[in-house]
Amino acid sequence: MTEPQIWTAIGLLVATLVSMVVLTSRATHRTVGVLVDGLRAEMRLHFTQIERNFEQIDRQFARVDRQFERVEHQFAQIDERFTRVEQQFDRIDGRFSRVEARLDRLSADVAGLDRDMQTVVRRVFPDPGAE
Repeated sequence: MTEPQIWTAIGLLVATLVSMVVLTSRATHRTVGVLVDGLRAEMRLHFTQIERNFEQIDRQFARVDRQFERVEHQFAQIDERFTRVEQQFDRIDGRFSRVEARLDRLSADVAGLDRDMQTVVRRVFPDPGAE
């Protein structure tokens, strides 16, 4: 082979290699593009499902929040009732205190009357053995 033929063969070889690299890169690019598009579609589907799940969870939390609000309202009503009952007990305690004070005064009065009666009995009926 002559030198020009060698250079022509080298050129053809380089051109063939470059065209093979270009064709391979284009095929790889297409394949990667298709795979990326498929992955993108699959991820969108999964994200859509995740969003639906979060929406369901949000609805459940909203229901739980409403139930807690009802329970808190009921507790507030019960607390109000207990406050009224405590006020009634306070009034009853006040009444008992007044009744106890009256009973103490009556006991003191009865004790005084008993002393007075014993004095009267001693004067009216003197003890014969004491003289």
